[in-house]
Amino acid sequence: MTEQELKKVTITLHAKQRYAERIMNKESALEIAQFVNLHEEKIHDDICKMLEYGRKIYEGKPVNVNKQRKTSVWNNGSWILILDSETFNVVTLYKIDLGLDEPFTAQYVTKMLDKLEGEKERLQQAEEEGRQSLEAYMKLIEENEETIKEYNKLVRALTEQNQAYRDMINSMRVTYDVANQRVRETVGKLIGKKVF
Repeated sequence: MTEQELKKVTITLHAKQRYAERIMNKESALEIAQFVNLHEEKIHDDICKMLEYGRKIYEGKPVNVNKQRKTSVWNNGSWILILDSETFNVVTLYKIDLGLDEPFTAQYVTKMLDKLEGEKERLQQAEEEGRQSLEAYMKLIEENEETIKEYNKLVRALTEQNQAYRDMINSMRVTYDVANQRVRETVGKLIGKKVF
C-alpha cells in the first residue's frame, strides 16, 4: 500500500476489537473495550504496518454478496485484513487458522496464494480474449449497421420505384377505362340504345 493510501486508512471499531481479541488475546468484552480505548493509536499504527508490508490479494465484491461495496483483501503472513476499497476503512482482520501447527498453515497459505496467482492469470487471459472478441464483434456490428443503411436506401428506392409503377398502371387503367367508355357509347349510338 502506498504512503498516500496509508494516510487515508481508518479502522472500524469492529476491526479494533478484533485486533484486541485476536492479536492481543483479550477475551472478555470489558478487556477488549479497555484495550481499544487505551491503545487506539497503537492499533492504528500496527494495522497500517500490516498493510504496508502486506499485499493486496483481491479487490472486488465479496463472494456471494452482490449488494455489498467493493472490498480489498490484504494478506500479511497468515493474517487477512478486509478493507472497504473506496474509503480505505479496515472492516475486520483475522488469522488463517486451520487448527494445525504454524508451519502447516504457512505452507497452506503459500499454496493457496500460488493457486490464486494462477487463477488471476487465467482471469487476465480470459479478459484479454474477451476484449479481443468484443472488439471483433463490435466491428462486425458496425459493418452490419452500414450494410443495413445501404439496404434501407435500396428498399426506399425500390419502394419509390414500385409506387411510380403503380401510378403508371393506374394511369393506364384510366386511359383504358376512357377508351372502353367511348367504345360503349359508340356501340350504344350505333344500335340505338341509350344505356349499353
